[in-house]
Amino acid sequence: MHVIAIGVQRDLDFAAKDAADFADLFAKQANAKNRLFETVNIHRLLGLGATKTDIEKTVERLVVKQKLGEIKSNDLVVLFLSSHGYMLDQRFFIQGNDYDPTAKLATSVDYQAQILDRLDGLNCKKLIFIDACHSGGIKGAKDSGADPADVNLAIVELNRVKNSLVTITSSREEEASYENKAWQNGSFTEAILEGLGNGKADADGNKIVTLTELYKFLDARVPQLVSLILKKPQHPRIVPGLKDLRDIPLFVTN
Repeated sequence: MHVIAIGVQRDLDFAAKDAADFADLFAKQANAKNRLFETVNIHRLLGLGATKTDIEKTVERLVVKQKLGEIKSNDLVVLFLSSHGYMLDQRFFIQGNDYDPTAKLATSVDYQAQILDRLDGLNCKKLIFIDACHSGGIKGAKDSGADPADVNLAIVELNRVKNSLVTITSSREEEASYENKAWQNGSFTEAILEGLGNGKADADGNKIVTLTELYKFLDARVPQLVSLILKKPQHPRIVPGLKDLRDIPLFVTN
């Protein structure tokens, strides 16, 4: 397993913490009893270490690692991304931690060209968790003015043409994604931590959480968390690529 956890802090309260908590959760799998993966490689890009260049370099190096034999066909690459996102000329961009609204392209990552196209070149399984459309207490619209519907639809369309790739987004087209001090995380990450770290997503009780089990848990738990505290709607969405990975085992619980 190869995990890249990216948290762009800027004016977000918990994005960097979300990425750090996600990375820490999977780092523990390296020593899990009856672990699923022989090795778990973790790369953290947090706050000041999550600039446009940092993000692009890290994703590009995955291609080099495959050429060197460090990433094999039965490996799983997991990308977790929490940042602001926006649409420009019908393309989806992710703000780096060095984002400058007067130089958007120079400080943002082109999601298609710099992330999806590079991941598509990897002959392995790929899983993306993305939380990049918020506003105010809802992360995002403050800087980008992006409509969550446009951003999420762009991700859906991009993933329809990618092999061996599944994306789970934190909200659906017409919704925003929330963070709150009550969780000390975004609601999406909080639910992931509960589902995997606390084993609540293990529906069949076999101590192994599949991607299907995790998504079903997130689909129920995220709306519950947000509705209870903020009285707002938020529903995660899963977008399978041409090869559906939803039944793959993902995590061994305590």
